[in-house]
Amino acid sequence: MRNKLDWLKPADYVIGLVFTVVIIAVSIFAYRAQTALHLSRERSQVELTAKVFSKTLNQDLERAVGVTKALDLLVNQAGGQVKDFDKYGKKMVDNQFIDEVFLAPGGKMTQVYPKRAKADSGLDLFNDGAARRDSALYALKHRTPVIQGPFTLVQGGWGFAVRYPIFIKRNGKERFWGFGCAVTKVDRVLKVSNKSLLKLGYNYRLYKTVTPVAKKYTLVMKSKGKVADPVRYDFQTANKASKWYVELSPKGGWGADGSNAKILTAILVIDAMFAVFIFFAYSRVIIMRRFKKEALFDEMTQIYNRAGFDHAVKGYQWAHPDRPWTLVMIDVDDFKFFNDYYGHPAGDAVLWHVASSMNQLAHQHKGPDPIFYGRNGGDEFCLAFMGKTADQAAPLVEEFAGMKKLVHYESRKISYTLSIGYASFPEDGQDPAEVVDHADEALYAVKLAGKHGCQHYSSKEKGQQDIRSQLGFTLHELTAYNPAGLVIYEAKKGNPRILFVNHAMVTMMGYDDMWDYYRNLNRNHTRFVDPRDDERTSQVLFKIFTGPVDGQKHELRYRVVAKDGHSFPVIANVKLVENPHYGLIAYQAFIKDLPANQ
Repeated sequence: MRNKLDWLKPADYVIGLVFTVVIIAVSIFAYRAQTALHLSRERSQVELTAKVFSKTLNQDLERAVGVTKALDLLVNQAGGQVKDFDKYGKKMVDNQFIDEVFLAPGGKMTQVYPKRAKADSGLDLFNDGAARRDSALYALKHRTPVIQGPFTLVQGGWGFAVRYPIFIKRNGKERFWGFGCAVTKVDRVLKVSNKSLLKLGYNYRLYKTVTPVAKKYTLVMKSKGKVADPVRYDFQTANKASKWYVELSPKGGWGADGSNAKILTAILVIDAMFAVFIFFAYSRVIIMRRFKKEALFDEMTQIYNRAGFDHAVKGYQWAHPDRPWTLVMIDVDDFKFFNDYYGHPAGDAVLWHVASSMNQLAHQHKGPDPIFYGRNGGDEFCLAFMGKTADQAAPLVEEFAGMKKLVHYESRKISYTLSIGYASFPEDGQDPAEVVDHADEALYAVKLAGKHGCQHYSSKEKGQQDIRSQLGFTLHELTAYNPAGLVIYEAKKGNPRILFVNHAMVTMMGYDDMWDYYRNLNRNHTRFVDPRDDERTSQVLFKIFTGPVDGQKHELRYRVVAKDGHSFPVIANVKLVENPHYGLIAYQAFIKDLPANQ
């Protein structure tokens, strides 16, 4: 009788065997890789715990150091002659973790508390014992508290001794007085540190050098459980006068959370593991690509941010160190107006339009050398014409400045202007930072000259370095402290709306503040004109408003009515200005007329 499996060919067995071996090999590799990865993460977590523990331990030790600082204060307040030391010592020892306190003028322990500690009276910290000597000398040299120990206490157990060098002033000069010392038991002062590790589920061993200059470490305390294949973390106290290290391992051993069993189970579904691994790897690529884009590109305009722009420029310069390039700094004029007057979405639309214009310019002038562009932040943008001098880039800058600056937002057409300054490498600066500064100065020169224009940096211009300081004066400073009253309003007949009034005008008219002024006049400029002069004044203003906008100043004399109802004469100087946002507006400055001129 033939075997039922005889129809299988030998090659089928070979293929099955090879496939099985591959699956087993891949599974073993995956198991080892995953367990190693988990162990690495687990050990990293333990190391982080050790770092946190070192901070907690420092806080525990600082409590003991704080007692010796109190001794320093006591000695200085007493001028070096401490009386009734037992009274002060009792308060310090009663804090539950300090066992003994000493005063050691000149290094000799002469005042001690409590009485059981008087056996140490007379000890010389500089001569009695190498550990005491080394600790005292280190503390004196570095003028810092030193924690000596651990050592065996007479009353039993392990302890630390804190040596604090005390200096006092006499006749204006500071001199070494001696030491303030405190002794504490290890298990008391490190009680919180000990509990924190046990609570987190770790076995540990804690070591310390007995003195700051010692090289050998001594065991300070340890857990009852065994420390297996520990993570070691070295650290120092805050003043670096004490060296420590701690060894940590999980109580149940590495991998005690059952992760290994989970990984073994995953071997049964190795194909699924491969799919998950591929998906995870691809997801990581997408995430990293997204992170890179977020790090280098502005979220709103989708062009380079400042970091991305700088990265692109530096990359080009590194590859072409001898090639010129021109940096253009761009600022939207009066950008705050768009946000305040139209709302932030309108301001965003303006920013997007600027970015779109730069993108359009770059695509229209593609060449062997790139054009980089980005948003510095807020309403500031930058362009870089790589491989071009300032003269070669000037036509492109002019072209960009001449592009239509009109935004269609909802049912409105919003126009805006730009201030542009540019400088080139190496003509205007020998390094990128200098080029940025000079392009920035050219930009602010445009701002200072009235905005809406472009300018190449020129170091020969008088006052070039003072541009920023001149622009440092804010609108508030220029108007709030102006002794003349100032009102800005719509230049039209009828009910011209007030757009701005300064503090001097509010005070002159007897109002409490700007809002009181607006409320009483209903933002109507003509309402404060004395009725006796109203018709004449309206006719003169209408004639000015309908005349040419030639920058000429017109002087008027009429009477105005203050808030309390009394009338007084004023001299008003009127000047018309064409504003791109409000249209025709009038600037009117007021001063009180002298009685002789009435």
